Amino acid sequence: SARDPAPTTSSSMSDSCGGVHKSSDVTGNFPLTAQNSPVGAQGRYNETNGSYRLTTVSSHLFRSTNFTNLPLGTASSTMCVWVRPNALPSVGQNINIFEYGGTLSYTMRLLGMRNNGGQEYLTFRSLAETLDYPFTLSTTNWSHLCMTFQNIGTQWINIYVNGYNLGRQSPANALNTTTGSNVTLGGPMVGGDTYFDGFLADARIYDRVLNEAEIAELAQDADSTLVGPSFNTAATGLLNHYTFDAFGATPSLNDRGPL
Repeated sequence: SARDPAPTTSSSMSDSCGGVHKSSDVTGNFPLTAQNSPVGAQGRYNETNGSYRLTTVSSHLFRSTNFTNLPLGTASSTMCVWVRPNALPSVGQNINIFEYGGTLSYTMRLLGMRNNGGQEYLTFRSLAETLDYPFTLSTTNWSHLCMTFQNIGTQWINIYVNGYNLGRQSPANALNTTTGSNVTLGGPMVGGDTYFDGFLADARIYDRVLNEAEIAELAQDADSTLVGPSFNTAATGLLNHYTFDAFGATPSLNDRGPL
């Protein structure tokens, strides 16, 4: 079976592809909270309640200010999530997808999208700085996003779509991630930003930089009927996992713990 690297420092929600608990996973219990009525929706495999549907009416998911198990300072990380936006940013809009960190300049790790002058971008933002990666997400198909942060003397940010590396950029001002805000999926962290309108599944944060092969594994469109309920055979430190796989019931927001 294929391997699915397990997040080592993570706020993570996942669709029907779960995992096997390995001793290297770090146990935690950090559930998300639903804000303003996001609803369970069809998942990537057309399963009932395999994702969350967020609307523009300020619905989002968050984990309040407990940062016990997240990479802070200049520690390496990878943030991944499956998305299917219902709407893309209009000119001048910033839409945040997945973020955590502080509330001051250069203290947040934020994966989002924006429209600047009619061009669509995926973005890394640290509150005071934005790095743009030209790309227009599909509004009809699921896309897998990963953003890596690595500090090797120079800080580097890579963004991947469906396993493809859009490029590597270095922020002009060093990132030093702190606490002070929520882990948030789909909600704005900066005044004037726009809520994410669309579907989210399988959000993860790792405390290391996944390599391109591992990201490609996560991005594969695995059919759960072929690989079974799990294709994770070598977990490497998943801290939190929000599966959203209630199999017909309202998707749970509980932390399932490590894979």
